Amino acid sequence: VEMTRFSNKNIIQVPVAEGIHEPQNLIEQANGGILFFDEVQKLDSKGKELLIDLIHKGTYTKPGESHLRDVNAMILASTTEEADSDNIISVSKYFPVIISLPDIDQRDIKEKIELILSYFSKEAKNIKLPIRFSKDVLFCFVQARYKTNITQLRSEIKLACSRAYLDILKSHSRILTISFQHLSND
Repeated sequence: VEMTRFSNKNIIQVPVAEGIHEPQNLIEQANGGILFFDEVQKLDSKGKELLIDLIHKGTYTKPGESHLRDVNAMILASTTEEADSDNIISVSKYFPVIISLPDIDQRDIKEKIELILSYFSKEAKNIKLPIRFSKDVLFCFVQARYKTNITQLRSEIKLACSRAYLDILKSHSRILTISFQHLSND
C-alpha cells in the first residue's frame, strides 16, 4: 500500500475499479500473504490504529460493521524517517524486527552505481531497447541528492528514460540514449 496513493479508508473499503466493485479490500487481498505499507509515516492516527491492530491482534473492522475480521498476513512497512522519530515510534514498537538501511547518500559510490545500473537495466527490459549514457550522465545520477531516497532515484531514472524515449519516437533509433537534456533540473 503506497500511502501517497491510498487513504486509510481505501485500505479497508472495497476498492472500485472502473465502476465495478472488487470482491475484496486490500487487507482481505493480503490475507495469507504480505501487506506492505510504503511511507507508513503518512498514516493518520486512525490508520496507525488500524496498522497496530493488524500487527498486534491480527484483526480489523470494516467501516459500518461492528464485528472483528481476522487477517493472517505478514505486515511490512517502510519509512524515510528515523525509527525513533515521534511520527514513527508509536507504530514501530509493534514491529518485532526493525531493519535500518542507510540513506542512498550514505552509501559508497560503487553501491550507488550498481543500484543506478540495475534500474537502467530494468527500464531497458521494460521498453525492450538497449539504453546508452555517458560517464558524465552516470556521474550526475551518482552525485544527485535524493530527498525520498531510492524511490526518487528510481523515479528520476524513469523520467530520464521517458524523455529520451520521446526523442527516439521522432528519430526511429533502436537505442535509447540518455543525455543531459533528459535529466531533471533537481
